Amino acid sequence: MVPFAREWGMKTALDDARQVVRLAVARGGRVILGGHSLGASLAAAYAAWDFDGRPGYKDLSGLVLIDGGLLGSFDGFDLAQAQDAIAQLESSSPFLDLLDPRGCRIGRVVR
Repeated sequence: MVPFAREWGMKTALDDARQVVRLAVARGGRVILGGHSLGASLAAAYAAWDFDGRPGYKDLSGLVLIDGGLLGSFDGFDLAQAQDAIAQLESSSPFLDLLDPRGCRIGRVVR
């Protein structure tokens, strides 16, 4: 278990992707960002993300969304649901264990 991973989130994932995108742009490349399934959701989020006043789409020439999105990716949480999810995360793994039937489904812990 790596407890510090509980602090990672969308910002960490997109900041990591941005480092790669910016390196490609600096080398003179045009960047088409793509992803499959959850990666498609992250690619779309990258394009919409505000990186200190600069929207992510300005670094991209296009998007490729393959089998795009994960069911529930854009479902809203109310405050109570968000607080419950955070409380559950504090005492569980932040990683999905596909072999554990008690694991996480679409961001919600199933007990």
